[in-house]
Amino acid sequence: MSKDNECKTCSGFLTGAILGAVLGVVFAPKKGAETRKDLREWVDKALEEGKEKMDDLPMGLGDKINKFGDTIKTHADKITQTMQEQKDKIANIKSEDVQEEQKEEQKEGKEKRERKTKKE
Repeated sequence: MSKDNECKTCSGFLTGAILGAVLGVVFAPKKGAETRKDLREWVDKALEEGKEKMDDLPMGLGDKINKFGDTIKTHADKITQTMQEQKDKIANIKSEDVQEEQKEEQKEGKEKRERKTKKE
């Protein structure tokens, strides 16, 4: 296998692994903080294992893969941050919806009491 094919194979494998991890995070039934911690640990473990296997690769290819691994870690961190931001936005929207529902309930209760007092 040529060096170019090896690099493409490693790149494809790592990209698939990252995509699988991201999809696992999205559909995981765990809490966000726990899932983000698991994702970060998984990325760190994958990078460490990848670096251990670098010794078997031809000179220069390992450096390229190290750079690629660093890029993946950066992207994984950005994904984690984006997921947290989206989670916070959803929480804010839910909070606003709950507050709006409470106001509606209070308004309905007040109107009901006013109708009741008018009847009496």
